[in-house]
Amino acid sequence: MNRKFILGLLLLIFSYLVTACIDNAEADRNAYQTEFPVAKVFEDFYNDLGGRATLGPAISPLHQVGEVSYQYSLTTLMVYDNASKQYSLAALGRDMAIQEKPFYIPDSSKGVLSNGYYIYPSFIKMYEKIGGSKIVGLPLTNVRFNEQYHRYEQYFENLGFYQMADDPDGQVYLLAYGYWRCAKHCSYSTPLNARIDIPIKKAAPFVKFLGLVGSDYTGFALTEPYLASDGKLEQVFEHLVMIADPADPEHVYLRPLPEIVGIKHDPLERVFSEPGFYFFPIEGDLGYNIPERFMDVIKARGGLKISGPPISRAQKNHQNMTVQCFKYLCLEEGQDPYNKTRITPQTLGYVYREQIFNDNHKDQGIGEYQEISIHLNKRYPMVSSEGEQEIIVWVFLGDKPLSNVEPILVVNAPDQTSISLSMPPTGENGESRFQLPAIKAKNGTLIPFEVCLSLPDTQKFCGRDSYLIWDTGDTQKHSRQFLPVIIQEANLQVELVFLPVIIR
Repeated sequence: MNRKFILGLLLLIFSYLVTACIDNAEADRNAYQTEFPVAKVFEDFYNDLGGRATLGPAISPLHQVGEVSYQYSLTTLMVYDNASKQYSLAALGRDMAIQEKPFYIPDSSKGVLSNGYYIYPSFIKMYEKIGGSKIVGLPLTNVRFNEQYHRYEQYFENLGFYQMADDPDGQVYLLAYGYWRCAKHCSYSTPLNARIDIPIKKAAPFVKFLGLVGSDYTGFALTEPYLASDGKLEQVFEHLVMIADPADPEHVYLRPLPEIVGIKHDPLERVFSEPGFYFFPIEGDLGYNIPERFMDVIKARGGLKISGPPISRAQKNHQNMTVQCFKYLCLEEGQDPYNKTRITPQTLGYVYREQIFNDNHKDQGIGEYQEISIHLNKRYPMVSSEGEQEIIVWVFLGDKPLSNVEPILVVNAPDQTSISLSMPPTGENGESRFQLPAIKAKNGTLIPFEVCLSLPDTQKFCGRDSYLIWDTGDTQKHSRQFLPVIIQEANLQVELVFLPVIIR
C-alpha cells in the first residue's frame, strides 16, 4: 500500500480525534473565540511558512494526541511530532477524495512538473516560496476553473492554491483547507473567495466509482450523500448524479441528468460519409454521429456504459464550441486554463442541485445519510513470537465517534485456524483496544486479522490488517522508541471500510 496514503489515513484518524477533543472541550460552539494565538510550539514553523499573510490566522487552540501536537490555521493543520522532532502539515487534501488524471502539456515551459501534474505557472512562485512538495505535498488535481467562485484553483495534499479570474494583479492565495476540515468546531468567518464546498465524507460506493473514472470526469461533489424521494441513495456531482440502492450499495448507477434538466433528444440522423466520426445506431440506419475525438475521451473513462448512449447531435454552441449530450452527461469542447482545447463534461450538476435537490429539500422529501467507518491499526508492525500485539479500532458514525459498539477480532493463526475474540465496547471517543496474546510462529510469519462489526439492521462488515512475527531480541522495545519512524518506513496494511446507514 502506498506509504503516503497510509500517512494520510493516519493523519485523518488524528484529525478526527482532534476535532472530537475540541467538541468535547466546548459544548457550546458559540463560546469559541474567532481567532487563537499561534501556540508557542508552532510559532517558528508558522512564521517560516509566511505567517498570517500566507497561512491565515490560527482558528483552533493547541491540541495533543499522545506525543503529537496539532493546531488549525485557516488554510491548514499544523503538526508537530515530539518523538521525531519533526514539523509537517496534515494531508487534508486527501480527505476530499478527489483523484484526477494529469493533463498532458506538450510545452514543458507551462509549469513545473510534479508527480505527473503541471503546477499552474501563476502558483509556482508561492509554491516554491512555501517549500515545494516537502511542505505543500504532491498535486491531487490539475489546475481547474471553479465556475461558482470564478477562480482558478489547484489542490495539493497539504495546501490548495487559487487565483481570482478577474483579479488584475493576479494575486495568489491559499484555499481554506483548515476551516473546511474544522468547520463544525472552529468559529471563523471564512473569506468567500477561499471557501471550499467539498463534502468531507462520501459514501463508499461513490468513492469507488469516482476512483475508477476520475474526479475530473465526475466533477467535485456538490452535496452530501442523501436519501432521495424514490428511496435511492443519491449524491450530486458537478458533471453527473450518482445513485445506489441502499439494499445493494455495491452497484452505482447514474441519473439521466441531461434529460432531467430539460435537454431534449435531437432528431436521429444518418451516418456521415466524411471520416472522423463514429456512428451509434438507434433505429435501423438512424442514430447519432459521435466525433472520434469525443469517443476517445469516452473510451478512456469507462466507455458508453458511463456516458450512456448519445441523445443529441454534435453541434456548435453560441461560443462556437462543439457540444454533444449523452444519457448521463454532456461533453463540451472548450479551452482549459493553458488555452489548450480539451473535451470535458458540462457542469449540469449545478442545475440539478438548484432544480431538483433544493426543491426536494423544501418538500422534506430527502432523508439524512450517514455512514459508519472503521479505522483499524495495530501497535507494532512486527512483534516477536513471545510478544503481545495491541489492536486498535476507531468507529465513527459520520464524523462523530460511535460508542458502545463491540468489535469482534478474528485472527488467522499459522495453523490455518481462526480465533474469534470479543474486543471491549468502544468508548466515548469511538475507540476500542485489545491486547492480543503472543502467537508462537516462525520468523517471517504473517499474521492476518480482521475486525468486524455487526449492528442492528445492517449487514456484517470488516476491516482487515496484518502484522509480522520477527524475532530480533528487542523488536518491541525498538518499536516503542522509534514507532513514528517505523510508521513512515514500513508497508503497513491499514484499511478503511465504509458501511451505508440511512437515518430518517
